[in-house]
Amino acid sequence: IVVLTGGTGTVKLLKGLNKLEPEKLVIITNTGDDFDYYGIKVSPDTDSVIYALSNQLDTTKMWGLKEETFAAQNIIKSIDIAKEPIAEWFNLGDKDLGYCLYREFLQKQGKTFTESVEIIKDKLQIKPKILPIADSPVTTYFTTQDGKTYHFEEFFIKLHSQEPIERIEFVNSNKAKISDELLQSIQEAKIIILGPSNPITSIGPI
Repeated sequence: IVVLTGGTGTVKLLKGLNKLEPEKLVIITNTGDDFDYYGIKVSPDTDSVIYALSNQLDTTKMWGLKEETFAAQNIIKSIDIAKEPIAEWFNLGDKDLGYCLYREFLQKQGKTFTESVEIIKDKLQIKPKILPIADSPVTTYFTTQDGKTYHFEEFFIKLHSQEPIERIEFVNSNKAKISDELLQSIQEAKIIILGPSNPITSIGPI
């Protein structure tokens, strides 16, 4: 069973499928939301799936981890002199940062993004496969009617999705290559489910 998924929208479905036949479940995650947070790659949709299936997801917010603290972010906010620092509008908790840092470490050791995700999910004893759509970046950008371009997270969180949109682009989607494991999973699938995620910003990039 292959499920194409974003983050919040498909989490409950995945938790249900995970109780049925987890060994037969393959989850393909959107990386269009991924972005750089002070030099560390954050992958919100992929991480939300990992946290949900390891029972760590903060289900009141439907993002991040339970009982999270924000000491690292508060330090960044106190010393970042940028006009609109990322830490002012994007919340990344200490435990969340720990997972991101370790994934970054694995990639610097030569692991692909897909391999680093697999190592983390195996450590957390998650049985389904979790496969990002690509190891190279595929990033969602919005161009508003006034001609300004914003990363998905900036448009969604900082602008509250309020600006009229002229264009949506999945940058690098024409260059990115899916992994052999992802291709094989699609070819061998008996069922492919389009998860209840945003059809444009979550399913669209996939």
